[in-house]
Amino acid sequence: MIDDMKAIESEITLSSPTNEVWAALVDFESYPDWNPFLTKMEAELGEGKPFKAMSRLPSGIKLGFVGRILSVVPDREISWVGRPTMMPSSAMEIKHTFTLEPVESGTHLQQREEATGFMIPISGWILGQAQKGQVAWNEALERRLAGT
Repeated sequence: MIDDMKAIESEITLSSPTNEVWAALVDFESYPDWNPFLTKMEAELGEGKPFKAMSRLPSGIKLGFVGRILSVVPDREISWVGRPTMMPSSAMEIKHTFTLEPVESGTHLQQREEATGFMIPISGWILGQAQKGQVAWNEALERRLAGT
């Protein structure tokens, strides 16, 4: 059987309270200032709202995405689903979820991407780059919240 779904995830515990982490994640307009992976996000926060995004893989390759926001649970979760602009959703569709959990030291943040479509069996390199991009995003978020 051909594997047509892959998931990648990353996590980090941030010393900031959940409401501050949430505010940084949903401040899409500021992404170009600090986010090394999702360098542009044009969206209005709300379930069902469309978005356009630009991702820069750690290799330097840029990929445009279009999609819609799936869920918004303030201070807890946001998810969206999208596809590369150069592909139909049947080729590759990616659901990205952020889960925030308050912990004693601040906030535990998990990012998860679930990729589906007929291109998944041959897209290991891109998904590996996305995994590295998530880690870079988490680290940049930590620096942003620390004010450095």
